[in-house]
Amino acid sequence: MKHDVVMPVLGPSIESGLLIQWLVPAGGVVKKGMPLFAVETDKSVVECEAPVDGILSRVIVAEGATARVDELLAELETEGPPAAAPVSQATSAHTAGATTQADLTVVPGAPSVAGRHRASPRARRAARDAGVDTGRLQGTGPGGRVVERDVVGRVQQAVRGDLPADASAGRVSRDVPLSSMRRAIAARVEASARDIPAFHTTMKIGADALVDLRKQLREATDPPLTLNDLIVRACALTLARHPRINATWHGDHVREHGSVDIAVAVSVDDGLVTPIV
Repeated sequence: MKHDVVMPVLGPSIESGLLIQWLVPAGGVVKKGMPLFAVETDKSVVECEAPVDGILSRVIVAEGATARVDELLAELETEGPPAAAPVSQATSAHTAGATTQADLTVVPGAPSVAGRHRASPRARRAARDAGVDTGRLQGTGPGGRVVERDVVGRVQQAVRGDLPADASAGRVSRDVPLSSMRRAIAARVEASARDIPAFHTTMKIGADALVDLRKQLREATDPPLTLNDLIVRACALTLARHPRINATWHGDHVREHGSVDIAVAVSVDDGLVTPIV
């Protein structure tokens, strides 16, 4: 019996995701609830779990491809070797002429069982940004998997200049594809600069009282407050008292907003998010 694996709903406003890694090779045995594949959205990377016990018999969407919510990604064969049996046992059975996997289907371009290099999603993103080939790294994760610290270690070696003599040989310029998050950030920043009239004004202020207040509050709060926290608070109070500033342009009218919503940029792996505080 076949069971469809589809792109899950990853958020109320998320319509698609970038499938960045199959965590189980084609033909591999999976158990319900174990991580099956990793998806990158414009907000985060999510490891999605197997819905049932079975064998990953058919991979339809390959790594690096974008799929819409509810799109068919793969098929699990739920009839076959016991779900608890590891892949190595299934391979041995095939050699002995018992249960075979000869009929397993792999779509061209999808990951294969033999010779497939394993790296965690975080390691793959870090390597992509730093221009590091994970295939040349010795993984220190479970089962020799390349993890983020392996990539960071290689970058630190390069900074210190103690890489092997041939480590940087043949390096040429290359185009690095944008992640879903970085594409979204670029599009929104570009739209903001293009569509929203902006001007800048500066002035000097005496901030001694603000610094003193921060020192007092740091002793009474956990985690300690920062100057940035106090500045956001001051901006919120200013917008509440001056509604003509707390407004947006809508073509033929100006909308003065009834609530004060301030987005604060927060750095995350491979980009940033802007939660409304």
